[in-house]
Amino acid sequence: MSTEFVLGDDFARVLTETTQALVCVLDSGGRILLFNDACERTTGFSRHEVLGRDARDFVIPVEEREAFGDFLEYVWRTGTPSPQVGHWQTKGGGSRLITWSNRPMTDAHGTPIALVTTGIDLTDRPPRQEDDALQGDPEAKLAEVSRLATE
Repeated sequence: MSTEFVLGDDFARVLTETTQALVCVLDSGGRILLFNDACERTTGFSRHEVLGRDARDFVIPVEEREAFGDFLEYVWRTGTPSPQVGHWQTKGGGSRLITWSNRPMTDAHGTPIALVTTGIDLTDRPPRQEDDALQGDPEAKLAEVSRLATE
């Protein structure tokens, strides 16, 4: 007797909500389609406040909004993942340094329909000895991790 575990929508939902990673799904205009528990804990915004709203109106700092728009345009135009490092602003006005992986989700014809992003909050991460390049202020971390992601 063979038992096959089928990964369906319920599995994806439970995995998305139980992971410690930030999971945020965006449409082509930057509107938030999914905002998991980790995103809520990190930002202080509830999913009910942000779902269907432009990420730039909530979590993207003013000084990074143009770059965020450029990033979205690139991913939707090319269908290519583009690892990123940037800040998220919190409901209380704070800033978190986040490293992001992302991948467009496509329909049966290969057309992107959503951008799935997963992130790790680096803000309070204790430095390790091998992370000497990431020591110092958050802007230095941002520049170095961006350079590494590009490589």
